[in-house]
Amino acid sequence: MPEPVGFIKAAGFSENNWTGGPAAFVLTGFCNLRCPYCFAADLVLDAGRTPSWTEEQALSRLGGLREKTDLLIVSGGEPTLFRGLAGFLASARSLGFSLALETNGTQPHVLEHLAGQGLLDRVGLDLKARLADEPYSRSCGVDIPASLVRESLDVLRGIGDRVTLRTTIVKRFTGAQDVDALGPFLQGFSRWLIQEPASAKVLAPKLVKGGAKRPDLGDLVARAERYLPARLFRPEPYVVSAP
Repeated sequence: MPEPVGFIKAAGFSENNWTGGPAAFVLTGFCNLRCPYCFAADLVLDAGRTPSWTEEQALSRLGGLREKTDLLIVSGGEPTLFRGLAGFLASARSLGFSLALETNGTQPHVLEHLAGQGLLDRVGLDLKARLADEPYSRSCGVDIPASLVRESLDVLRGIGDRVTLRTTIVKRFTGAQDVDALGPFLQGFSRWLIQEPASAKVLAPKLVKGGAKRPDLGDLVARAERYLPARLFRPEPYVVSAP
């Protein structure tokens, strides 16, 4: 796991996000994946050069947002790659925030630790494809064992009513076969978002926009609902401000 260099890259306020309500947010730099449809390329590819916030700056910004919301989303990048995460979450909790973590699920031991410390009030877990190494790695842009995500599902199943599962549908990478294959693994969870790619600039636009006919998202939501409540959602980047 890398040292927390460039740990916090941005903080701000969001009115439209996967939690369904207003929330403060903090974004971390760097990610271990290179998903072609990722809309946080600046964080993923340039984390070492973009300006960083100190923890004190971030907490000060969050303190100023506390009157607007009592929910904090920590996203990235991939927050679970950094050793400073648990301490930062505990500090944010002391300001009166409920804590929501967005994660790609490739660090199940970190999720287990955070859950054990009571630092996961809500989780947004991305499911990139069916849980087999080849299609999962293709959707992630790097080789990744799908077993890591299965472990994360097992870790989070005990708090499944607080977990929002999210699958982005991109015609070259995900479709009906992925939704059908994922469904049986999702017992114990209560929410599944079937997502369109964000309208913002993505990591590999030619791969995202090209290819075969666009999947029928309504049909995919209906397929997902065979297993748990599902709906269509279109994510957008968090709007950031200077420290």
